[in-house]
Amino acid sequence: MKKFNEFNLGEKIILISTVVAIISLFMPWADTGLGSLSGFGQQGFLLLVLYIYPVYKILKGDEYNKIIGVILGTIVSIFSILFAFGNTIDLFWENVNVTGAGLYVFICASIGFTAGNVLYDGTIKKEELSKDFDEVKSYVRKASSKIGSEINKVKENKSSGDIKEENSTFNEDDDSNIY
Repeated sequence: MKKFNEFNLGEKIILISTVVAIISLFMPWADTGLGSLSGFGQQGFLLLVLYIYPVYKILKGDEYNKIIGVILGTIVSIFSILFAFGNTIDLFWENVNVTGAGLYVFICASIGFTAGNVLYDGTIKKEELSKDFDEVKSYVRKASSKIGSEINKVKENKSSGDIKEENSTFNEDDDSNIY
């Protein structure tokens, strides 16, 4: 693996933007003043799936198709901006945007990710585009299946926790609840 100084400007921007995007997941993505949710609570980690292909190729030392990187960066930027616009609640008969600082940091990181892909000194070979898209699809499928299985595990644990809570409710007719 190359040292950080050996990466070109585009690669450095991509890697720094990825680290900033990961850090933003720990910050509030939704903030009402009374409570907040981090990027994990808002499922913002799903947007990181689009970061996988360029980052993996850079860290592996392989070249990747610049067009795919720009497309992925554009998609993640658009989705994160749309997510910010849709992050509203009804408060006193008004729609209020509750977007927190973490989501704004993620948007800046995704724009930086896109800029890094534009500045990347990779290949732009149209004949290899379909092969590269197939490779991106396989990365996304693998990541999606892992994320899906983790979400299902969380749901199963949550549903089994709900069952335990239902069984432990207070029953007025049961004398064993009297101290």
